[in-house]
Amino acid sequence: GRIWYTDAGNDVLGVFDPESGSMEAYPTPRDLGHPDVISVDMSDGIWIASSTENLIAKFEFDADRFLLYSLKDRANSIANLTFDVQGAAWFVDQESHLVGKLEDSGQ
Repeated sequence: GRIWYTDAGNDVLGVFDPESGSMEAYPTPRDLGHPDVISVDMSDGIWIASSTENLIAKFEFDADRFLLYSLKDRANSIANLTFDVQGAAWFVDQESHLVGKLEDSGQ
């Protein structure tokens, strides 16, 4: 399969296809800052976040767009992102030492 990565220095989400050797880069939303956290959900959805912003973004590959979810007042510095079997995103806030939950609905 494809290998997804973030390039915080260039503010892009990238994908490498080892079979074809091709690489593609998708510019990330300016509001997201420099994305340095990436995770894949149970439906192969690609999610990214920045440890310096209060946002998580879901990349819609077929539509070539990002959906932004604000964590204002809920997180300061996202350090990790993972998913449960119901599709909820769980994140770690490394500054406040808390674990938070974000459902795909934005809650």
